[in-house]
Amino acid sequence: SKRVFCFPERTAITMSNDATEKITVHMIGQGHIDPVWLWRIDEGRKEVLDTCRSALDRMNEEPDFLFSRSSAASYLWVEEDDPEMFEEIRKRITEGRWEIVNGWWEQPDCNIPGGESFVRHALYAKEYFQEKFGTDTNIGYNVDTFGHNGNLPQILAKSGFDSYVFFRPSEDEFRAYESSTKELPQIFWWEAPDGSRVLACRPPYHYYGFGSDQKEMVRRIEEAKVRTLEGLNDVLCFYGVGNHGGGPTKENIKGIREYNEQATDSVAIFSTVKNFFEKARNAGVEYPVVTDDLQHHATGCYSVVSAVKKYNRRAEQSLMAGERWSAVATALFGAAYPQIEIRDAWRGVLFNQFHDVLAGTSLANAYEDVYAFYERAIETGETAKSQALRVIARHIDTRNTAVGQGVSVVVFNPNPWKRTDVVTVDVPCATAPRMALVTDDTCNEIHSQLLKTETFGDSNTASILFTADVPALGYRVFRVRLDEMRDNYDTKLTRSPLWCDAKSLSNDLLSLHVDHTTGAITSIKVTDGPELVGGHGVMFAVMRDPSDTWGHDIKQYRDEIGRFYANGDVKLVEYGPTRATLEVVGTYNSSKITQRISVYPGISRIDVDCEIDFREPHCMLKLCVPTTATDGVPTYEIPYSHMQRVPNGDEDPGQKWVDMTGTVDASSGAVGGISVINDGRYGFDAKDGEIRTSVLRTAIYAFHARRQVNAKEQYHYADLGVSRFTYSLVPHLGGWRTVA
Repeated sequence: SKRVFCFPERTAITMSNDATEKITVHMIGQGHIDPVWLWRIDEGRKEVLDTCRSALDRMNEEPDFLFSRSSAASYLWVEEDDPEMFEEIRKRITEGRWEIVNGWWEQPDCNIPGGESFVRHALYAKEYFQEKFGTDTNIGYNVDTFGHNGNLPQILAKSGFDSYVFFRPSEDEFRAYESSTKELPQIFWWEAPDGSRVLACRPPYHYYGFGSDQKEMVRRIEEAKVRTLEGLNDVLCFYGVGNHGGGPTKENIKGIREYNEQATDSVAIFSTVKNFFEKARNAGVEYPVVTDDLQHHATGCYSVVSAVKKYNRRAEQSLMAGERWSAVATALFGAAYPQIEIRDAWRGVLFNQFHDVLAGTSLANAYEDVYAFYERAIETGETAKSQALRVIARHIDTRNTAVGQGVSVVVFNPNPWKRTDVVTVDVPCATAPRMALVTDDTCNEIHSQLLKTETFGDSNTASILFTADVPALGYRVFRVRLDEMRDNYDTKLTRSPLWCDAKSLSNDLLSLHVDHTTGAITSIKVTDGPELVGGHGVMFAVMRDPSDTWGHDIKQYRDEIGRFYANGDVKLVEYGPTRATLEVVGTYNSSKITQRISVYPGISRIDVDCEIDFREPHCMLKLCVPTTATDGVPTYEIPYSHMQRVPNGDEDPGQKWVDMTGTVDASSGAVGGISVINDGRYGFDAKDGEIRTSVLRTAIYAFHARRQVNAKEQYHYADLGVSRFTYSLVPHLGGWRTVA
């Protein structure tokens, strides 16, 4: 449903401690480090070592000083680069003076990674901490992350966490984005859709300082003290130089001691996050319950540097598929499981999910290292998958004459659900064939299509497209025959249901029409159903976007300055039994988008492959999908869950799909809509029955708010130039769950 903030009445908060007891300000010494941001990874790695060295030096100087440090990745760096210092840290952890927080591999973006990535953050970090220090942490800790998806409480709780610390969005940001009347409590139970909970805290003020002098430190503690909640005598106060590292300074510590010399109603103590949460839990306070995302800080981060988002999606999918098939090959046939290779590949992906990397806010040249990490991870996943599938395939009897002659093709489905989809296979052949025939494992012919033949020296390869119906996490064997007449076989194959002309496509489940003048998809219908496309049709629109890389203080990207129009450039480029395709070429100023719109027999999905040449700086490109749903409600996939949001045009994060469903026929009251699937995009908005997907943003790399564009300076712009984007449209009658 809509965002829900459940706050008990103020009178429900009861005080269990003596009101005259001193307030305790828990001073959390830490040094937030962006391992990649306005610098590359090697510099970030050095800052981790320098900050840890500084913290250890403060411990040697001050016997009561405590320090908190997050992220397993940084501990691994210390272990590899300075084993002696690593042993010092191990000693301080044993003494209880060095606190490990955030049992995740890094402090990631908390909207863009898939659900499995969040699980792996906990899996590999907790495994590492247990192995190296014999300890576990139950404190989730993402102090600099730009927003937090609403299903994190479930993922955290089921991964062994009971607490969560965050700072963004700030109180002012939250009020400005949501409304002037909503408030996010300082401490609350954060609840997931399944009812899982963690105790969350957004401490007063910021999580780092800049080497403050003693007087500034005293003021910081005093400000934290006055923000202590009614019913509590404890409050958090973070300190220590951040961003580029550094940690607590000598002046910070002097300021804490100076405060205690003059304070009468409070005391500032060197403390840990765990100690504070234990006090908060035992205070007898009934905290409010929040059941929602914790947004919004930087909405532009959902879409800027689209390449890193797409790489992340590919890496996640590749590793998960490789793991599934490796597990099957190991369980069934005793094949060696590539555990270390997959673990190390996941570690690279998880590191790249660091918020300033995956959010797209780092320097342009920093992404050279990032993309190399992703390439290695993708290669690892593909290698694991190929090795496992070869093991499985060796045990499949493809010689069974009952399924006929021809080249055997084994099609695997890595998903835990039955799938009907198109398959492209390259078949070696002596000469270029004129036709192809494909049969399944029951000798029934299925629709197939010869796409092309390529010649390499004395050999040829024919590309064949056919539809395959494959069981969940299973396989089927098909036979491909080349240049054999169907008259030689007993076939029950009916005529392909595909139909097309120069402007329309249809199959047995849906139909679509493209306006020849604009290039927009102006009609989509489910068989015998009402019209589902509204407005001007499915089109690409250009939004003016003068904001910084983060999109600070931006709620909506709806300042439209133009659209891509085809001006008659629409043509039928492919028509066969298995696929029919229209090509639409649209232009805006000097930019061009070429779309290839395809449908297939027996599949209730429209695929659109796009080649984009975008040359407009300071703009956002949006895919607009208007529907006829008069009371449309958008549903967004979020990590391992989904969420309905208010269709008010605000930019919101999502995952692989977003749907708009509502009343599409007033006379009959019929309910329907359209789901939009993407291949690596995470920003969306919805309003008046329309879904808009943010395809790319051409902001300046790492260009922060308050800076002004200077015509005399040269800048690197994200997402300018040629890129590829694939989206799918899934029309449906009834709710989105009715989609086959």
